[in-house]
Amino acid sequence: MKWILYSIAIIWIVLGTWANLYPVQAHGRLRSLVEGIAPRWAAVVALAVGLILVIAAPASTQGVGFVRLLGLLGILKGFVIFLVSKERYQSLMDWWFAPAREPSWRVWGLLMLVLGVVMISWL
Repeated sequence: MKWILYSIAIIWIVLGTWANLYPVQAHGRLRSLVEGIAPRWAAVVALAVGLILVIAAPASTQGVGFVRLLGLLGILKGFVIFLVSKERYQSLMDWWFAPAREPSWRVWGLLMLVLGVVMISWL
């Protein structure tokens, strides 16, 4: 189970670094990726990642509660995406990917980078 947590943490570190180094490109690529996914599939992905985090949480030596909390938030996100209408989901994605300034994407990238590093350091 530890390798799953390492994989998720490395993905977060890579995404965070990418968003910090190339915020404009990260914004465009992630927007095109998310626009191509149906809301139900986005809900399934969020639920799956959340469930994986909750199941793998005991493999973490120091951050069991932290990893479990992230997993529960992922599960909650999946349920919310599943329950809202397609129009509401689209308006949320439009808000999230609205033309944002570079500093806001760098902050998002920094958050992802920190979450990944914290998770790795607590494994």
